[in-house]
Parts: sequence; structure tokens; C-alpha cells
Amino acid sequence: MTWLLRSSDVLAAIEPRDRGWQRSLQGAVVVRRPAVVRTVTAAGELDVAWCVPATEPTGGLVVVRVATLGRRRVAVPLRACALVVAPAAAFDRWGLRVGDCLEVRGE
Repeated sequence: MTWLLRSSDVLAAIEPRDRGWQRSLQGAVVVRRPAVVRTVTAAGELDVAWCVPATEPTGGLVVVRVATLGRRRVAVPLRACALVVAPAAAFDRWGLRVGDCLEVRGE
């Protein structure tokens, strides 16, 4: 099992990007570059965090932007190396903010 962590706290289980993942997302998905997230086929809104590589020797991802994508919207990675996607309001529950350092463990 793969997990999304912040400071050793588990935020969510990482789900695979199988076909139709946007309709049944329960945990989180990490989308690596190049990729686009769109909510055309999603069941509802999605939280999206744009991330860049951390400068720490442990690696990881640093959140540089956070937004909720409404229906029929597209999120482009821009300068980000990865997008973290979760159901709407998940980032509020997790307390995810710009500057947080995330780790994907179990890949």
C-alpha cells in the first residue's frame, strides 16, 4: 500500500490512476508530469495541490498552490512536477497548506 504523508502523519492512501479514478476517488492520487487533471468526468469537485520537488535530502514534494477544481474544469501542472488530487474538502480536513512538505511512501 502506498501512503501520502506530511511530517510522518498519514494523510491518505494513494490510489492507482486506473480508468475512471476521478469518479470513485476516496483517498488521493499523485499525478506526475506531464499530466492534466480534468473534472469533466468527475463525480464532483476535486482538491488539487501543485507540488515541486523538495530541496531536502529525503526528497518529497513541497506544495506551492492549492485549489478546489469545480465541475468541467482543467488543472495544468504549470511549473509543478506533480499534482496531488483528492475529493473536495479533503485538504481542509488534512489541514494542507502551501509550503507543506509531502512524502509518498511505499512506491
